Formats: sequence, C-alpha cells, structure tokens
Amino acid sequence: MQIAIAKLRLDGGTQHRPLDDAALEEYESLFRDGSKCPPVSVIHDDGTYWLYDGFHRVEAARRAGLDDIEADVQGGGRRDAVFLSFGANAGHGVRRRPGEVAAIVRALLADPEWGAMSQGRIAKAVKCSQGTVSRVLSDSTHARMSRGPVVGLDGREYSTENIGRPVDRLGNRLDALTGKRADNVRRVFAEAGTIDGLVRDLGRIKTKVLSQHQAGDRLYAALNEKMWIADTANALAALTGTRPYAVCPRCNAGGCDGCADRGWVTRLTYEAMQKAMTDSCAHESR
Repeated sequence: MQIAIAKLRLDGGTQHRPLDDAALEEYESLFRDGSKCPPVSVIHDDGTYWLYDGFHRVEAARRAGLDDIEADVQGGGRRDAVFLSFGANAGHGVRRRPGEVAAIVRALLADPEWGAMSQGRIAKAVKCSQGTVSRVLSDSTHARMSRGPVVGLDGREYSTENIGRPVDRLGNRLDALTGKRADNVRRVFAEAGTIDGLVRDLGRIKTKVLSQHQAGDRLYAALNEKMWIADTANALAALTGTRPYAVCPRCNAGGCDGCADRGWVTRLTYEAMQKAMTDSCAHESR
C-alpha cells in the first residue's frame, strides 16, 4: 500500500546504523527516474506507523520530493517493530557490516526478555550465524550465567549453566583448564562457530548454482553438474571435518602427539581415540 512519508515514525529505536551517503544518492536517483524500489516494512499500531526496514529508501524518497512510498504494513506494536528490525537488511538493501551485526546482537542482549533467549533464537532473530552470537557473548559482559533457563527454537527450556562459559561440543567446561594449551583451546572453541557459518554459506552456494543451472540459466550452461555436486560435497565434508570437537581426552589441553600439540581434536580424531582406549581396556581385561 502507499503510505504518506510524513506518517512514518522513525524514532522507535528500530534504526541500528547510520545512513550511507552513497546508497542515498543511488536510491534518490532511482526515485527521480521513476523507478520502483521494494516496499519498506512498517508496523501499524493504532494509528502509528513504525518503520523498521527501509530507512535509506524513505530518506531518498523524501529527498526526491515524493510524498508517499510503497510499504508492507502489518499490525503490532513498537516492540514488535524493534524486534523485527534486528533482522533487517540481512539479505537486501545496504548490506550489514560485521561490526554492525555485532552491535545489533548487543542491542538485543540488552533487553531482559530477548537477552534471555537461546543463542539459536538470537541468531535467527538477527539473521546471523550462531557463531557471531557466541563471539559477542564471549567478548561482552552478557555472560547470563545468573539467569534462569532459556527458551530454545523448539520452545523448550534449557539450562543456562554453560551459557557465557566456553565449552566444547561435548559440553565440557573450558574455563577450568590448566594445560599449557588451555588458552589456545578456549580461543579456538570461542571462534569455532565461524566454521558452522561457512558450512551454511557453502551449502547455500551449492544449492543456488545447481538450481540456476537446472533452470537453464545460460551463465551456468557449461557447468558439469555431477562434478559440481561431488566437489562441493567433498568441500563441505572437509570443512565440517576441521571443526573443533572436544578437548583432547589424552592430554586435557596439555598438548600431545594425538592432538598434534593443539590441545583439542576434531570429531573423527576424538572417536578414534575413544575406540582405541576401549579396545585397550578390553584387551587388558582378558
């Protein structure tokens, strides 16, 4: 629907970054040429229209002399607009910079209700990787160790005992490690979510290219489909296989030949170590 720009409320705490001058100039030129831009997103609250996505387009339209702008409008309140604004521009418009995404995560964490959500729900709301949320938590004062259970994506409550504390994939606490590689292990697991994000990105790229090829896009006409599927599957497996999994069960972050002196191991190495220890125990019991 068309909505008067003058009716839009821009002061609801839904804008999380400054406007970009280059984008404003580009959008203003488009509006002056009569081009259409995607509709802005608005929450209608009993006669008040809270803008939560489209600040560049609104300002550019105003500069171009327009009185109205196309908008997608849904009912709700200002708080709904703020929550939806956390995920704005994740996949369109002026893309968010990493530092801006971190700032949005911190803004969400500052809210007593939203900050009590699980890392998965926070990542879904902000439309970022869970690794990003984990890094913000590790670098901030939002350890949340004293709070009650959090609500996960499945609606169930989960203990917050380890939230804000570094843990490996098995849930082993890392803050009490004393081995010579302990600091390295803690840093590695704090950053390990980056690999999860890369795996998701690579999976999306794999699917996108394949769908474009199968749809007959001439840009991908020369693609060898079987090779693409095999190569990306190998890349995904290799990337997933590098993901830190657990503190080395042999040296407990002290560093040994089994973990290549890292203090941590991948899942494949961990399972091989566990099997070797089980086989050894079985042999000694005979």
